[in-house]
Amino acid sequence: SRVLRSLLVVTFRLLSLRSKCVVVVPSDQVADLIRKSSKGKFSVITIENPCLVVSEESVANPKARKTPLFLWNSNLIEAKGYLEFTEALLELSDFRGNSIDVVVAGKLMGSTEYQRSVKKVHRELLQYSFQYIGPVDRMTMGQLLDNCTHVILPSRYRTECQPLSVIEAMCFGRQIIISDLPALKETVGKYPSYCYELQDRSGLRNVMAEATENFLLDELDEFAPKLSDIEAARDRFSSEKFLRSIQAVFGIPAGYVV
Repeated sequence: SRVLRSLLVVTFRLLSLRSKCVVVVPSDQVADLIRKSSKGKFSVITIENPCLVVSEESVANPKARKTPLFLWNSNLIEAKGYLEFTEALLELSDFRGNSIDVVVAGKLMGSTEYQRSVKKVHRELLQYSFQYIGPVDRMTMGQLLDNCTHVILPSRYRTECQPLSVIEAMCFGRQIIISDLPALKETVGKYPSYCYELQDRSGLRNVMAEATENFLLDELDEFAPKLSDIEAARDRFSSEKFLRSIQAVFGIPAGYVV
């Protein structure tokens, strides 16, 4: 995007004052963009974001629930697709029939007009099994992830990089519903997920309906993460791996404690 490119230009000008520079980013897409924009002048390293809320205990079994619980665990930003999410909810007969529980945790951010629109739709949603609890700390977010069955992020955010909401969902073994935004697909990687095309206006509603039906009929098929998928996510986004990678960049000996 133009915003990201402008930021990169400013960054390159500042960094050009140094004789040698290493740039660390959490995404291969951003790394490739920097390499191309800097014409190879900088050494660019990808170190993915860590997940800090997962315990060493086994993943809770969401099938203990009789109904699916959709969790929105990101800030309520317009470009994250929050209003599209609420619109899809209101179009779902299972939601209107109280066969779906929904919890939204995140800070409402944006223009006055956008916030007014969100508050208006919240008033409509509250007649169903819907709860908006606002921003929460990481411990509370871990509890919410423990109790939910699905995490949803239909982002169209142009500067989306590697959202923590999706990382945490994978590390908790939750089913994921995302848009086909390249940054989201890169973050998810090989982890199974429901994915729809942003250009498809009915895409989000359709995959939410499919996810609900599969859950209620106990037909999770290829979209249900296996234990191996969860373990791979926990290894990929572990704090230990992140610290080892950062230590390597700064030349800090392994095992060194600050």
